[in-house]
Amino acid sequence: MVLDIKVKLQGLWLRLLKLGSDEDPLSSFEYGTILALIESDAEGIGGSGFIECIREHLKNSDWNGGLTVEQFIAVKELLKMAVSRAASRNDLSTVQYALEVSAEMFKKDANNVSDYVQRHLISIPIWEELRFWEGYFEYLMEQPANDSVNYATLVTARLIIVASHMAGLGLSDTEAWNMIETIAEKQKLGYKLLIKLRGFLSHVQQLRVGYWGASSFKQQSISSGLPSPRPKADASDETQQPSEASGRSWVQSMFSRDTASRANSFSRVRKWVSDNASSG
Repeated sequence: MVLDIKVKLQGLWLRLLKLGSDEDPLSSFEYGTILALIESDAEGIGGSGFIECIREHLKNSDWNGGLTVEQFIAVKELLKMAVSRAASRNDLSTVQYALEVSAEMFKKDANNVSDYVQRHLISIPIWEELRFWEGYFEYLMEQPANDSVNYATLVTARLIIVASHMAGLGLSDTEAWNMIETIAEKQKLGYKLLIKLRGFLSHVQQLRVGYWGASSFKQQSISSGLPSPRPKADASDETQQPSEASGRSWVQSMFSRDTASRANSFSRVRKWVSDNASSG
């Protein structure tokens, strides 16, 4: 039964992506059936199966995650439903996978800047829960890591991934930092690495708000200064971080009238986060 549902979802997902330009995904049989499978399945097989289909497609094909505007709207709504249902069942694994795939699917805006599905999921309450992010951090730490990377460096690299997702969703700067700092302190991360994490989060938050504006879900603001983490025994600092100068250039380019420069700034951040994801 479970396998049958997953096979059906896989076929529906692939057909949804192949709909012609004259077809409305929201009115399609494929969209309606996927939505029904997610909504009517009390055990969550429909939602988790749908997320798994997307993960496998991103991993095993040459698809780069690009969507048309119409496809984007449909996928966004399906993900919202799948994540909300998974969160209500406390199925955090499905929510974690959805968080990751939402950061890979996008449409291009008028300035050719990638608008990721993730940014449109901010209304789901689970993102504000520390327990979710602690669980996601633990999941990241369980992924294979390079034996030559020391613990402090690995923790920092994983928290950079966490920070990038928080910013991608549109969590406020203060809210995101409070949760990141809490996780970092439990790992006894050194003062210098805390400062670098704080700097990274501030950079990506300024990029996001500078271009997209504050989240429409709730009013947000970015602190003008950097809260100073409490000094403590420092840990080894080997994580490669963007220099202060390069960070400033990212922010400056986002306020430039040069749309190509703004698009390039987003690409730099995403590439750097991707490098940290594979640093282990």
